[in-house]
Amino acid sequence: MDTLSWMSSALAKRGIIVVGVNHPGSTSGDSSPRRSLQPAERAADLSAVLDHLLSDPYFSQFIDEERVVAAGFSLGGASALTMAGVSFDAKAYAEYCSRFEGTAQDCLFFAKGDVDLVSMADGLEESGLDTRIAGVIAIDPGFTYAVDDDSLSETSIPIQVISLGRENLWPATDVGETGSNLVGKLKDASHVTLSPAHHFTFLAECTDRGARLLKDEQDDPICDDPAGTDRAAIHGRIADTMSAFVLQLK
Repeated sequence: MDTLSWMSSALAKRGIIVVGVNHPGSTSGDSSPRRSLQPAERAADLSAVLDHLLSDPYFSQFIDEERVVAAGFSLGGASALTMAGVSFDAKAYAEYCSRFEGTAQDCLFFAKGDVDLVSMADGLEESGLDTRIAGVIAIDPGFTYAVDDDSLSETSIPIQVISLGRENLWPATDVGETGSNLVGKLKDASHVTLSPAHHFTFLAECTDRGARLLKDEQDDPICDDPAGTDRAAIHGRIADTMSAFVLQLK
């Protein structure tokens, strides 16, 4: 959650209670490709936290139960979608990875972990539906090519999809008609695209030292943005979009 502290503080300043979790086996510093194929397990973590907060006599008095929103970025976006009733098809995901072999960043992550996308993906198909959730915000969500269309009948709540960038999109992040068409399939979806930006623009601003360290270690270029990107400004627009979505819920 450290890299998302900018989002938590920005939303808190707007009067929104923010609760963040680190998912065992599927979080920074503790990431297993096998565990990351189970968005419903991650959704269950969020449901457990909500159970705790609503049963706590102190915290519960500040919670508007008609405006509880699940929000997530990338894999977290897929986890948030499962809380609205969306589930995924393991075979469809394997076909997606075969189609974009060598170019889809998410598939490369699972390939490095030697994950068999069919035999190890039972958790991908489980539902994480939590009827207490009034809305979902999915930012560049993962697994969208594998959405089980039959599960969309369960999605009766508003869903805000936020996309980062318009050009040179990763296959996984293209939720429009040229990609997975997630937005077109959802019943009650709104879609906001912020540009110039790309997937990593969502993460916290980098220091010069951090950028040099990533380059030296040949790690993911999470500090590199497209030309003309103002990461801080994009963060502000994300926070504005998220808070407006939460506040309009009834």
